[in-house]
Amino acid sequence: MSEVTLGITEKQLANTIDSLIKSRYYADLAFTTIVSFGKNAANPHHIPDSTQLKKNECIVIDFGSRYNMYCSDMTRTFFYGNPDENFIKIYNTVKNAQEDGCNRASSSITGMELDRYVRNIIEKSGYGKNFIHRTGHGIGLNEHEEPYIDSKNQNKFIPGNVITIEPGIYIPNKYGVRLEDIVLIEDNGGINLNKFTHEMEIL
Repeated sequence: MSEVTLGITEKQLANTIDSLIKSRYYADLAFTTIVSFGKNAANPHHIPDSTQLKKNECIVIDFGSRYNMYCSDMTRTFFYGNPDENFIKIYNTVKNAQEDGCNRASSSITGMELDRYVRNIIEKSGYGKNFIHRTGHGIGLNEHEEPYIDSKNQNKFIPGNVITIEPGIYIPNKYGVRLEDIVLIEDNGGINLNKFTHEMEIL
């Protein structure tokens, strides 16, 4: 994050992340790195472009590399400047939903149930309509694979499954927040494989 400066473009920051992955870890990318600033972050699938970072904007970074052919994945949301009260509320709502999902993930729950628990937290905060994608997906040799964490999956997870938990809230023309970790499913719970803080990082 020391590379983040006023005026840097989304493409420049994405290229820096990609270069660090390749040069430090000699790894391939798992997928195209997502970097989105400000209102671009309201699109969860935004492709980095020449948008420059301005003061008082959020930064969403979604990236992953491969290790022995297997994919990794992580998303974090930062803020450059001074976030307003609404952004802080949204961030904390996503944080609480994401952490609850990670804590509940185990072989005793279905994808549909896990999706509902996470989604309920966001809905109770009044942002249900702004959570516009599934809660997560399986990850392995492919970046997206079964089992999915959505309203259609009635199957329980199996020990050894590796899934993502990635709720988000997206406010059109303003900003977006998404947090994502990978969880290894076990009999009585799960192991979060991502260690970077969930607390809001203000740059």
